[in-house]
Amino acid sequence: MSTYPLIVVVVVLVCLCHMSVAMEEKKTYIIHMAKSQMPATFDDHTHWYDASLKSVSESAEMIYVYNNVIHGFAARLTAQEAESLKTQPGILSVLSEVIYQLHTTRTPLFLGLDNRPDVFNDSDAMSNVIIGILDSGIWPERRSFDDTGLGPVPESWKGECESGINFSSAMCNRKLIGARYFSSGYEATLGPIDESKESKSPRDNEGHGTHTASTAAGSVVQGASLFGYASGTARGMAYRARVAVYKVCWLGKCFGPDILAGMDKAIDDNVNVLSLSLGGEHFDFYSDDVAIGAFAAMEKGIMVSCSAGNAGPNQFSLANQAPWITTVGAGTVDRDFPAYVSLGNGKNFSGVSLYAGDPLPSGMLPLVYAGNASNATNGNLCIMGTLIPEKVKGKIVLCDGGVNVRAEKGYVVKSAGGAGMIFANTNGLGLLADAHLLPAAAVGQLDGDEIKKYITSDPNPTATILFGGTMVGVQPAPILAAFSSRGPNSITPEILKPDIIAPGVNILAGWSGAVGPTGLPEDDRRVEFNIISGTSMSCPHVSGLAALLKGVHPEWSPAAIRSALMTTAYTTYRNGGALLDVATGKPSTPFGHGAGHVDPVSAVNPGLVYDINADDYLNFLCALKYSPSQINIIARRNFTCDSSKIYSVTDLNYPSFSVAFPADTGSNTIRYSRTLTNVGPSGTYKVAVTLPDSSVEIIVEPETVSFTQINEKISYSVSFTAPSKPPSTNVFGKIEWSDGTHLVTIVVLVCLCHMSVAMVEKKTYIIHMAKSQMPAIFDDHTHWYDASLKSVSESAEMIYVYKNVVHGFAARLTARQAESLETQPGILSVLPELIYQLHTTRTPLFLGLDRSVNIFPESDAMSDVIVGVLDTGVWPERKSFDDTGFGPVPDSWKGECESSNNFSSAMCNRKLVGARYFSRGYETTLGPIDESKESKSPRDDDGHGTHTASTAAGSVVQGASLFGYASGTARGMAYRARVAMYKVCWLGGCFNSDILAGMDKAIDDKVDVLSLSLGGSTPDYYKDSIAIGAFAAMEKGILVSCSAGNAGPNQFSLANQAPWITTVGAGTIDRDFPAYVSLGNGKNFSGVSLYAGDSLLNKMLPLVYAGNASNVTSGNLCMMGTLIPEKVKGKIVLCDRGISARVQKGFVVKEAGGAGMVLANTAANGEELVADAHLLPAAAVGQKAGDVIKKYLFSDPNPTAEILFGGTKVDIEPSPVVAAFSSRGPNSITPEILKPDIIAPGVNILAGWTGAVGPTGMAEDDRRVEFNIISGTSMSCPHVSGLAALIKGVHPEWSPAAIRSALMTSAYTVYKNGGALVDVATGKPSTPFDHGAGHVDPVSAVNPGLVYDINADDYLNFMCALKYTPSQINSLARRNFTCDSSKTYSVTDLNYPSFAVSFVAGSDGSNTIKYSRTLTNVGPAGTYKVTVSSPNSSVKIIVEPETLSFTQINEKKSYTVSFTAPSKSSATDVFGRIEWSDGKHVVSSPVAISWS
Repeated sequence: MSTYPLIVVVVVLVCLCHMSVAMEEKKTYIIHMAKSQMPATFDDHTHWYDASLKSVSESAEMIYVYNNVIHGFAARLTAQEAESLKTQPGILSVLSEVIYQLHTTRTPLFLGLDNRPDVFNDSDAMSNVIIGILDSGIWPERRSFDDTGLGPVPESWKGECESGINFSSAMCNRKLIGARYFSSGYEATLGPIDESKESKSPRDNEGHGTHTASTAAGSVVQGASLFGYASGTARGMAYRARVAVYKVCWLGKCFGPDILAGMDKAIDDNVNVLSLSLGGEHFDFYSDDVAIGAFAAMEKGIMVSCSAGNAGPNQFSLANQAPWITTVGAGTVDRDFPAYVSLGNGKNFSGVSLYAGDPLPSGMLPLVYAGNASNATNGNLCIMGTLIPEKVKGKIVLCDGGVNVRAEKGYVVKSAGGAGMIFANTNGLGLLADAHLLPAAAVGQLDGDEIKKYITSDPNPTATILFGGTMVGVQPAPILAAFSSRGPNSITPEILKPDIIAPGVNILAGWSGAVGPTGLPEDDRRVEFNIISGTSMSCPHVSGLAALLKGVHPEWSPAAIRSALMTTAYTTYRNGGALLDVATGKPSTPFGHGAGHVDPVSAVNPGLVYDINADDYLNFLCALKYSPSQINIIARRNFTCDSSKIYSVTDLNYPSFSVAFPADTGSNTIRYSRTLTNVGPSGTYKVAVTLPDSSVEIIVEPETVSFTQINEKISYSVSFTAPSKPPSTNVFGKIEWSDGTHLVTIVVLVCLCHMSVAMVEKKTYIIHMAKSQMPAIFDDHTHWYDASLKSVSESAEMIYVYKNVVHGFAARLTARQAESLETQPGILSVLPELIYQLHTTRTPLFLGLDRSVNIFPESDAMSDVIVGVLDTGVWPERKSFDDTGFGPVPDSWKGECESSNNFSSAMCNRKLVGARYFSRGYETTLGPIDESKESKSPRDDDGHGTHTASTAAGSVVQGASLFGYASGTARGMAYRARVAMYKVCWLGGCFNSDILAGMDKAIDDKVDVLSLSLGGSTPDYYKDSIAIGAFAAMEKGILVSCSAGNAGPNQFSLANQAPWITTVGAGTIDRDFPAYVSLGNGKNFSGVSLYAGDSLLNKMLPLVYAGNASNVTSGNLCMMGTLIPEKVKGKIVLCDRGISARVQKGFVVKEAGGAGMVLANTAANGEELVADAHLLPAAAVGQKAGDVIKKYLFSDPNPTAEILFGGTKVDIEPSPVVAAFSSRGPNSITPEILKPDIIAPGVNILAGWTGAVGPTGMAEDDRRVEFNIISGTSMSCPHVSGLAALIKGVHPEWSPAAIRSALMTSAYTVYKNGGALVDVATGKPSTPFDHGAGHVDPVSAVNPGLVYDINADDYLNFMCALKYTPSQINSLARRNFTCDSSKTYSVTDLNYPSFAVSFVAGSDGSNTIKYSRTLTNVGPAGTYKVTVSSPNSSVKIIVEPETLSFTQINEKKSYTVSFTAPSKSSATDVFGRIEWSDGKHVVSSPVAISWS
């Protein structure tokens, strides 16, 4: 993939000056500070900022001090002073001021087409290509169709320029060489063209056709813009190509007969490319006019490019799905048009706008919600005639999206006397800019809700709107547009569609002179260029790029051109992250982006192509069982399929693989065949297969293909084998052929369900209804349920009607009927039936341990492993510590079971083999233990220790649950291992002297694994008690596993960063505990809860916001004593999260007489939900839902609500997701060591609990439970501790480093569908700074093939590389050790199973850092080959050697890795992977490259 010259261009321009001058000349810099790192010597941030500035320049003055938009300041500095300031503590970044200026219209630059005459020259061949545009016509006078510099019309051209109303043949020229119009189909249905509204000629009265034509092949136009927006040089993709226009659309309607007539003439006229930015319903190919016309064009060598449609993000929404059509979806470019809304309460919101008229008067204007300025029920939508002028005059009006177009809403506001408009999205699907007729800005749904909340809560709301012009370099880009239609292919699932995406959002191109930029009749402005969005805009981008390829390779077929575009497309950003989908905020999939985003510079030299001719397509139609007459419709000739031949859809030589397996039918194999054609130099290509789901096997034969001449063809086959899986399971991957220069990538989709079968096969669904929303016309819920069901299927019958366990019913439906039912009013969810069986409490199942007896046998070796847990103690009576079935305590055990207050040595057994407590450090500081509150013994009065110990190694317990939640069989990870408890934590905390004493005893006692779910600050290793104790344990062969901390998602927030500690972050599992909040206005919200007491009687109750039921400013937080009982009695209370514990808020509500609680996340917690065992009916909801509920509270005089509880739900996707609270890297002590190491389950984990406190831990909670559900990296740590014990049982000879290596190198970072692990804090792909090596996969870890081993001497050399003094090393090593002064030590030589590469930002030229590693063979003999994945081509990674062969166990082989990179700005990160594979094992190491 080629990189985009974005910020790099600016850097080059800045550097083109004499250095000595540059270092002295001052300019403005913005300095971003880490506010939390302010030294204690300062009492005010401003003083700290000033001192930091004065440290580099006594004379420098702060221009601004920022408190809100950033933490930091602005100052005038020389370049040298700026560089020096970057090195000061607490400085996040020092960024030079950006000067916004006129620039190009972006997409050629974004696509890498600027200044590339070496790739696409201005030759006659390029200007001989003709693009035919089927659309709404052309405005020929536009400069985009100026023919200056073009030679004669190509001799191949056979068309003409038709005259008509206000269009003469003289209007064509050497650029616009032809123009025709086709209206007979339209007029036959709707009557004659109304020539008062549009021209019966090729002239474009709408703008769409002029826009698409100039996008594809418009001439170069200087000074192009829309009212100054996107100002610069405009040009089409193939700006030297010729244009022929075929007008087939009239007032937005395009009739099939006209389309076919236009295509027919275009073929006669000898166009080379056809571009159709139009589409309709999904028809079989033989009844699809566009597909039929496109087949004929293809046979004549004409490439046909069509838009995918604007019906996204719905699945199965594609138009133009025929395999001989190139189907184009839409993405964004790195340009935006920001606008800003400022409210009278000081809050500011970002939006978009293309408004360019007079600005609003200075200062704030009154602000009104359209719904409050109208007597109509839909007044909030600002539809014509709905606003009351007296209520909007001179005001800014907030209008909701929906029904009418955005620009029309602005006109409605303007007509009613409004001064400005804020357009609020209601669907949450991204922002599109408009050239409004009055000052207006579009904002997202969340911001719109905030603004509405302000309007309803403030008696005199005010606002203003500011406009930010044009902004480029916006990242990430591209992003899949929400409106872009999605697959799967609804006609032939075996053909993946769309094929590709291209720029389609906010695109500047030529426009008609007949209408204004909004297209409204009232808009009398006229513009030469307009900015609009749609797949109609992305399609001509690809049409133009196809013309460029045709100019370079005139001999290529349409299929070859499409292949080149698809196999070179990219699906990741330069930082390694996956392309995002704006509709979800998560990685997009091939159903959205096809092969990826187009990369024309790479496409011109693809190396190999997948070619297809007409006969291949005819064979494909035979495989579809088309009849001779159906084939004839498409092929326009008699063709009969050969009855003696076996036809297969899988044999079509398409440049992607879409493999559809039937669900639940056992293992299946499907074979595909493909043929590669060499279009480059001679060479040998090797194949690489990437598929994240190891249960799907892909075999490519042969694995190597060699070409000796141009156009040589070589075939290969691909066998896909997959087990039975549930329906609608999708796995994404890729197959890549490479000769070292070219990379021919083909997308793989494995769909574990046959789509055409899935859509008609009936199965049982459970339909959850919002009972309180029953319409008044029904007198019984059963009648309402039945009517809802009959609305989607007259024949469907209810199997059950539920009254207590849920409100709703069960019925047999097809997938389509279920999807339709889900859209009906009052439906909470339509869930497929699950087959339940007795099972575990989820994490063993989630980790694949439920069927791994052959891997982890119940042998004596397994039960000889002892897990030591340093925590709050243990509740020994719990069944999790039952020793039934255990043999004698291992001979290796040297510990004891200490007796004390309410804990006797007899409480230990063959499971809980030891228990000790350590309190001297605590008591020395805080005085004697208060034994009325906690036991001065190993007994656990808190619950935390019992939970972690039973998670790591708890015995099997049938019937475990928390009040029925998560019911099943509970077990620890290593349930046959023994447990030893070391109580080091007390009500006042965990003191490091006690921790060290506990670790000391654990080593004496001969534990095999130590688990510490605790941590603190991050001192240097020689000052860190846990690091010190862990070093000693490591030397004794004890693996130490520690929690990463719960300070996420902040960067640099990790605890326990020493490289001899295994540092564990937290992720979710695929289980949740849903609760539902239903409002009186009919809206429903999903949350979570573990409440299990009496319900709310299934009725609506009054709803009140805590902030309105309190006389204190913090009343909204529901803290003790803040609520007024008279205002909450019998009501459901909405409390905001923060300060006090979640469950305590519920207790406060209950004490004040409240009936229930809705707990709303604030911005600090976002959408992450953690379930609690509340003391009253309560549900936690995310920030978005909370904001909407508050809006309802503020706007309804009698708000009501109901809370329903959904029990336990499993198979939640996606999972795992990185928990927001999980602490993050980079490593703040040694950036060259990547931390955390790994993530494991840590959210809503069920495990044993103390008998001393209830599940909330509150003194007021008198409930007692055997198991509890809690969250934290405290929960993920013992998962890894237990898994380490399992591996120790299988491989007792392995060192702690070897065990950690096995866990890390076998971890996964992608889901089964191919998407990257997601971070719940951002909704975007997580990075190695969040998840380390990935999510633990214990079944793979037991047989890793190779490990990265490390011994104590290696760690000592590492300390020498850190320049530790002999005394500092002694603190860790407990012995004298002096570094050899004649030896060169390097941190990069530590044999760690990951790579963290830290470059100095802003340095001159390129830098190289070299790492060395040694692999130890722990599997069979074999040869391993290396694969490097780095999405950023500017970073060069070289591994030497590339192949390692092992002949015996424990054999060691070394290799080096050289990382070479140019200088980049501070805080730049790039991620990748290095993988060694012998075909069976994949030994993966994450790579994190940073500039700091």
